[in-house]
Order: sequence, then C-alpha cells, then structure tokens
Amino acid sequence: MLGLSGGSPRAVSALRWGFLAALLTTGAVGLWEISTGSHLREFSDGAYAFSASSIASTFINPNNYGAFLLGTLGPTLMIIARVRNLLPQLIVCFILAGSLLLAINTESRGAVFGIIIILAIASVALAAFNVGYFITATLVASPIVIVGSLLFTTRIRLVIENITSGADASSDATRVLLGKQAITYLFESGGVGKGPGSFLATLEMDSDWASVITPAHNTFAQTGAEYGLPGLVALLVILGTSMATFLTPSQSGAQRLIQFEMVVCFSALCGAALIASSVLGDPSWWVLIGYLLCLTWQFRNISAIPTFKGPSA
Repeated sequence: MLGLSGGSPRAVSALRWGFLAALLTTGAVGLWEISTGSHLREFSDGAYAFSASSIASTFINPNNYGAFLLGTLGPTLMIIARVRNLLPQLIVCFILAGSLLLAINTESRGAVFGIIIILAIASVALAAFNVGYFITATLVASPIVIVGSLLFTTRIRLVIENITSGADASSDATRVLLGKQAITYLFESGGVGKGPGSFLATLEMDSDWASVITPAHNTFAQTGAEYGLPGLVALLVILGTSMATFLTPSQSGAQRLIQFEMVVCFSALCGAALIASSVLGDPSWWVLIGYLLCLTWQFRNISAIPTFKGPSA
C-alpha cells in the first residue's frame, strides 16, 4: 500500500474514501444488529458470547469493532474538510455522527472513552494547526449529537448505563494483569519473544492462567511477548517516525491539514491497540498503520517542494 501510494495526494485520497466505504459497510451490519438483535457470530460460532444489546458488526468482538471505528475518525474528518460542496459535507457529517453512535452501541467502554479523548485531542490539534471553520463546527457538533441521542433515545441511555455501571470492573483488572503477564513473557524469553502467535498457547500452559485463555488486550505488550524487543522496537519506530512528522513545524496550510489528520489517526492507532483484545491479526489496524505512513510520505513530499521567493528589495 505504501509503495503504490507514493505519498501522492490522489492515492491518499483514495485510501481515505476506502475507510469511509468500510465504515458504511460495517455500519450497515451494525444497524442490522441493532434492529434485529441478531449477530453474525451467531451464524459462524453458534452463539454470541457478549452482551445481546452490543454490536460487533463483522469483527470478532465489540471491542475490536469499537477500535476500528476510532480509526475511521481521521479519514472521515478529512473528507469533510476537503470536500468543497456543502451537501456532500453534510452527508459525511451525518455518517460521522452515525459512527459515534455505533461506537456507543458496541458497549465498549474503551471505544466510548477513546472517542471522547480523540475528540478532545482533535480539538487541541485544531487550535494548533488552524485547519478551517467547517471542521471546527463538526468537532463542536459531535458531542451535541451524542448528548442529544442520550436525551431522546431510550436504547442509547440503556447502553450508557451498561457502560458506566461498573459491572466490568473485574474485566478491567484482568486486562491489566494480562498486560503484565505479556511483559513477563517478554523478559522470560530474554527479549527475543516466545514466537509469533504464541501468547495464547503460552498462557494455556501457565497454571495460573489456564482458566483465562484470551489475548493480552494490550497489543504493544503482546507484540513484545511474541516478537520480542526487535518486533516491539520496529513498531515503535514506525509510530515514532509519524510522531516526529506531525510535531515538525509546518510551512503551509496543506501541511497543517495533513498533520491534523496524522494526530487523529495516531491517537486512534494507539487507542485501538489498548482497546481491542488484540489487533495483531486485524487487517484494519495494519491498514491504518500503512495509511499513517502514507500521510507521512505525503507530508515530506510537500516539504520537498521548493517555495519561490521573489527578489529582495
């Protein structure tokens, strides 16, 4: 994907619209789940192991779907910012609002809090990069859509009550312990990792964890446990390269717009790694990493274009 894009604006724009198409496709499945109470996992696995009112769309669980929805925020906001006609902008705004409501319906506390945090980060980045009034209005309207849905939609109110009930406190504690166990496996392996895809098998052989066979729910820790320091460092270098790019002083409005999108995508990428059970085998997470690198390339292409300076007086 990175090689084919070449960091060109047209290729990056195509990827951006691809995220929107994926959002619409998975969103249609999510709406079907909401309207029927059925889930795709019931047909593939014979049962749905999560809350009957939660949605997972085409993903293995609600947390992973919530993580995917976070990753679509950046591209969707950029489509809104770049489309010139008001009607398409309003349509995409409506889709963005729908994605926020879908994330709430996953009943994933990580996804809901992730949305709040990313919208806050986006607002700060917006002030820093000054990328336009329409996208500002969109960010301001997003919390209003959520609050309005809470006031007028019984289902959403019930979902929020489930999310904030504290019933999953033990689940949160298990997440933390799983992350610590993954780090333990990293050190036990001497820093080289237990091997690709080995976390569940290693956990199963551990007498303390034999009854809890599940991914680490922390992709960074699980990467270290399976691929060791080489794999973890490689991942962090990719993220560090992107971070260095959006922290670079920009020279034009086009660069600031890319930096804003990179901040949102970077936040979603890190959030997804901590929200989902594991995104190591999730293609959408790797596509988001590739997209972030494409944005980095595009930023550097713009930086390489010489600016004309007139003759000095």
